[in-house]
Amino acid sequence: MDANLLGRNWSKATEFCTFRGMARKDATMLSEVNSHPDFPTTRSRIRASALVLCVLGTVPAQEDPIDPILFDTIPALQTQQDFSDGDTPFDAPPVPEGQSRPSQLSERTHAQARQERCPKVKHSPARKSVGRLAKKRGKVNIPAGCFWMGSPDSVGSANEHPRHQVCVSEFQLDKLPVLQFEFEESTGWSPWSLCKGATCTHPSPELPAWYVTWNEADSFCRSKGGRLPTEAEFEYAARAGDSALYVWGDSLSMACDYANFADVSLLKVMPGWAAFPCSDSYALIAPAGGRKANRWGLYDMAGNVWEWTSDWYGADWYSRSPKQDPVGPLEGTGKVMRGGSWLNGPTGGRVAYRDGFTPDDRYSGAIGFRCAYPVR
Repeated sequence: MDANLLGRNWSKATEFCTFRGMARKDATMLSEVNSHPDFPTTRSRIRASALVLCVLGTVPAQEDPIDPILFDTIPALQTQQDFSDGDTPFDAPPVPEGQSRPSQLSERTHAQARQERCPKVKHSPARKSVGRLAKKRGKVNIPAGCFWMGSPDSVGSANEHPRHQVCVSEFQLDKLPVLQFEFEESTGWSPWSLCKGATCTHPSPELPAWYVTWNEADSFCRSKGGRLPTEAEFEYAARAGDSALYVWGDSLSMACDYANFADVSLLKVMPGWAAFPCSDSYALIAPAGGRKANRWGLYDMAGNVWEWTSDWYGADWYSRSPKQDPVGPLEGTGKVMRGGSWLNGPTGGRVAYRDGFTPDDRYSGAIGFRCAYPVR
């Protein structure tokens, strides 16, 4: 691990180790371990180094500590790598056996196999009442304005840099992600029924529509007179005039008040996962709108399900993005998804965190969407 990479992530490692009830080890010891001839190289080396920071510590553990594997708090590789079908996101480590991540070729293969076994079948629209969400549905007028998009130099992955100023024109955005009953009533079928396995949430009309491809999401929004938001519009609306690390601020413990991320509830199902130090009682996907809205009245702009945006994904896009109303690269292999999901911990939960996925495939992690509209 080079000195620059270590320095950029030292404070984050300290915070994480303290949370685990351990202490970081000094840089001299870490350097000696790294230089050992038998020590792993490249990504494995960085991952193991991060683990050594905590494993060699001596601070007494807190009562009932959460002991997550250091999955999404590891230092990111500082390489410019573009999205492709076969890539695991360069800032994402391996996933436990049986789990899938965006950008993995195996998930594309599995998705296609599931579709072949389960042909598209129309379902009757959900009839269960969603009265609880009646006042939370609708659109919010998002004012025109400028903000700093991306992460500061000392935070985040290479694809979140450079931090740059972006100005966005006025638009409207759904308060909630599109719900299952809305998608089913409009299209006549429910793609989430194709998902099979332990990480597939049982259908409910109050859940966000998920396991939806980008093409399906784009078609739905256009049928309603709208479109998918751009990546810049999504981050601008999620921040709602703030520049904090998360949509709610900088505190890890407040996560469950605003988002359904990986937390103590998930650890009961997936022990060892990197998690926020709180519990919302939902291990997987939760009903939409069940948490506090951000300052502009938008719900679930972080967590629960990823959300599609209209942009093509480009790892180096921020270095060439225009200032006014950017719409992403002209072409690519994946579409940008934002907001993170129930699988993301403290790193993937950041408001600037970004990733991409192929537009015609399904991801059980999972991906949903909301629509943007012109101001009338």
